[in-house]
Amino acid sequence: MIQKTKVLYIVGPTRSGSTIFANIINEAEGFFNAGELIEYWDRGLKWPCSCGASTRSCRIWEKVIRDMNLPEADYLKIGKFIQSNSHSTLVPKHLLSGKTKHRDGNRSEMLDAIGRLYGHVRNATDSEIIVDSSKNPAYAFLLGSIPGIDLYLLHLIRDSRAVAYSWQKKKQNLWTANVVETSLVWMLRNRIAEMMGRRKGARYFKLHYEDFIAKPREVLESVFQFIGTSNTKAPIENDHFARIGINHGLCGNPVRFDSGLTRLQLDKRYVRMKAVDRIIVTTLTMPALLKYGYPIRMSARP
Repeated sequence: MIQKTKVLYIVGPTRSGSTIFANIINEAEGFFNAGELIEYWDRGLKWPCSCGASTRSCRIWEKVIRDMNLPEADYLKIGKFIQSNSHSTLVPKHLLSGKTKHRDGNRSEMLDAIGRLYGHVRNATDSEIIVDSSKNPAYAFLLGSIPGIDLYLLHLIRDSRAVAYSWQKKKQNLWTANVVETSLVWMLRNRIAEMMGRRKGARYFKLHYEDFIAKPREVLESVFQFIGTSNTKAPIENDHFARIGINHGLCGNPVRFDSGLTRLQLDKRYVRMKAVDRIIVTTLTMPALLKYGYPIRMSARP
């Protein structure tokens, strides 16, 4: 009988606060923040672990790499397979057709290797739940087809204006994007995440980043209940503080390196966005902004 690995997968647009969420839930008993495991096969091995060590010398990932026991050529092959199957537009086609069609002759072999990765991470960390903040909906769809993975989708949503503003700012090892591209991807990923949540048998939890910041303890308790660990204590101090320890997440926002006592508060710098950019983002994302309960006038935000 296959021992399944329980995975809490954060799905949705990038720059939605997934890194800080994953850093904090990593402090809960039984949870391990693995970062963006979609990147493990390529950038994940080249960029430093969030603990500060190189990935290959980190005590966690060194063990995972050793247990995977794969030649470099297989890493390249699996990375290319994931890249070719991680386009978000593939998901609606698969969901509407009711089946997946792949030309990859070695698809089963690829999925088996990906599934083993999560199992080895679980064993190396002695964790009950692996938190993956990859966010890519198509990759989540792949994970859902792996027998050894027990997938729980956490759809993380953040105000599109805040996301677009974040994408305008240059960050270490991350690129920038214009507001039109950001807005369209924000709409697409949120829409696809909802479609996946409506799929029969899907375990799906919708979370607004702003709600997490406002009531972190209550939100985490709801997430614990969703994933079946309702007795887990939320790692929150004095309602709006969390003490973050050293974690071992791969790739992602540079705040993954942060540790210590952290105050949870909204970053409202996005109100400085140029008026023309704000109008573009608001116009392009207005249907979803209204649906998710965000005010159209940014000055109306609390």
